[in-house]
Amino acid sequence: MRLPELSKDELRELLRQPLIAKLGTLNADGTIRITPLSFEARDDCIILNTHQSNPHAQNLKRNPRCSLLIDTIQPPYKLAHFYGRAEVDSEASAVEEMAAMYARYTGGLKQAKRHAEAVTRLGKRVFIRFYPERVRTIDFAK
Repeated sequence: MRLPELSKDELRELLRQPLIAKLGTLNADGTIRITPLSFEARDDCIILNTHQSNPHAQNLKRNPRCSLLIDTIQPPYKLAHFYGRAEVDSEASAVEEMAAMYARYTGGLKQAKRHAEAVTRLGKRVFIRFYPERVRTIDFAK
């Protein structure tokens, strides 16, 4: 049985919501690591931000293959499960670019900038650029 899928417009709407993406990467020992991250969908990729030293960033440097799940937490559930590859930027993330990404989560650019400044004080931040190769969507409302 095939479950109902999201239309392209519904998928775009899902990706505009302030949801948390779950990034699946492969650890060196072959186990899977799933990490919740904020995200921003762009034309050809999905942007995530993390500390440079986090295990999922190191996993992606070793093996760029990964998956990304973005789903609603309230019924009727909708989800998009992406499969693809990701790149970890080598340059530190700029506070302004991070704030622009966080603004939809914090309620505005001013609060987002404070958040970006706070997490930057904890260590070097980098962007992850996830390039989807395929996606499976499900819309439980249909």
